[in-house]
Parts: sequence; C-alpha cells; structure tokens
Amino acid sequence: MKQESKSGALILGCGYLGVRVGRILSSRGVSVVATTTRPDRTAELESFGFEPALLNFENFENLEESAVWRRGYEVVLCATAPGRGGSVEAVFHSGPVRCARKAFEAGAKRFVLVSTTGVYQQDDGSWVTEESPAKPSEGRYLTIRTAEDELLSLGASVLRLGGLYGPGRSPVEWLRRPEMRGRILQGSREAWMNWIRVEDAADLCALVLDRGAPGTIYLGVDGHPVRRGDFYRFAAEQAGLAPPDLPSGLPGMGKRCDNRSTRAWLGFQPRFLTYRAGLTGL
Repeated sequence: MKQESKSGALILGCGYLGVRVGRILSSRGVSVVATTTRPDRTAELESFGFEPALLNFENFENLEESAVWRRGYEVVLCATAPGRGGSVEAVFHSGPVRCARKAFEAGAKRFVLVSTTGVYQQDDGSWVTEESPAKPSEGRYLTIRTAEDELLSLGASVLRLGGLYGPGRSPVEWLRRPEMRGRILQGSREAWMNWIRVEDAADLCALVLDRGAPGTIYLGVDGHPVRRGDFYRFAAEQAGLAPPDLPSGLPGMGKRCDNRSTRAWLGFQPRFLTYRAGLTGL
C-alpha cells in the first residue's frame, strides 16, 4: 500500500475523550484522523474538523491494510473500548498492539495507550504511583495489563486514567438513573476513589502525545482521592437529590493514586483540582 507523507495525528477510538483530545490538537493546526466503528458518527467527526475513518478492531482481519495507514502520523492515541458484548481481547490487546507496530514502522514518534487505574489491584486503601506493582489476576484488567507491557516494550507510552466524568457523563446524572444508583449502592462508603474530569484527561493525553517518554507509564487523576460516601454525597447535592445510603464496613478499601510524578514530568496543571471543583455546575 502506498503511503502518503507523514503528518498529523491519528486517534483510534474518537469518543467521549478522543474528541476532546482531537479538538486540542486541531486548535494547534494539527490535522487529525479520527476513527469510529459507527458509520453514523462520521458527520459528527467531520463537524469537529477531523477526517473520519471507519475502523473496528473486532472484525478487521487485515487491520494493518486499512486505508487509515495510507498516510503516516507523527503521533497516535489509542482510546478504544469494546461495545456491549464486544471482544475485550481484540479492543484492549491485539488491536492496539498491532496498530502500534504499524505506526512505529511507518515512523510515528509516539503511540499513547489510554489505560486505567483498574490495573492496580491494591484494595487496602494504600497509595499507588506510576511505579507501584500492577498485577491483575484475571478479566479485562489482566488483558489491558498484558497489552500495556507489550506496548511499553515497543516504545509506546501508557496513560492510566482514574474514573472519568464530565459534561454529559457524570455522577450527578448517574444518581438520577435507577440502574446506576443500584450499582453505586454496592460499594462501601469508606472505600477510596480516584477521579479525573474529562477536560483534564484530554489535556494530559495531549501532553503525553507532545512529550511522553518511550516506555513510560503516566497516571491521570486529580491527585485528591476521596471516600466513596463523600463523593456521592456531594454529587447528590449537585443533583438536588437525597444522598444515597451507602453501606458501611464492606470488604475492600480501594486505593489512593498519587500522580505527583506525572504532573512534574509533564508540567501538568489540572483545571479541576478536586472532585468538588469538577462536580460543581454539572
């Protein structure tokens, strides 16, 4: 396949987070190719000034031969997620790894995987950093962790994000939905949670694309862990609802994420320093 000259950025999985990253890059004059699995989203992506492309890790047998690779890219962000009932292995592991190999072979300077703090299995309330052990034993977190290691060995960067929320997707809205409220009630009020608002997550993605070091893990949280009960009590206040009656004393205290190193390495300054600042106005 003939390849056009290398330029711009490729966002694999241009959804809730990816769109915001793409708009940051576009505002700098960077051309953005944005992928989606849904043909009905191409007009939306075009409206943001992106070049849309259809790409599905789950059913694209010849992923490396996709028309997406007719051009090269300076940087690639992978922020994909499987749809309901989708293949976790394809979307979180084999797809990103195959794309990273292709991107680096074509001369990309950086490939960034958007990962999750869920790969940390610490559940005793202890502090974790970028260098803490992350050893999930099974499920999607093990799949993601396996992909992380392979990508890091290729020279990619990994950004582990905490709970992502923001306009149109926030605990203020979740508390109004019975099925989500039921899930919230399953966790202990004393357990620790780690969050980041989507605008800050997008800023971090852009920073790692700009200056991330090869083979390095970064941690994307607001830096202020919060007890589950305190978080949802404040969210309920913002929603004008009675606070959920969370159970107490359940097993599992979660973990507390410390990303001071990431902030120093990248010069990252969150716009929303705490969950209170992030939830206010939503």
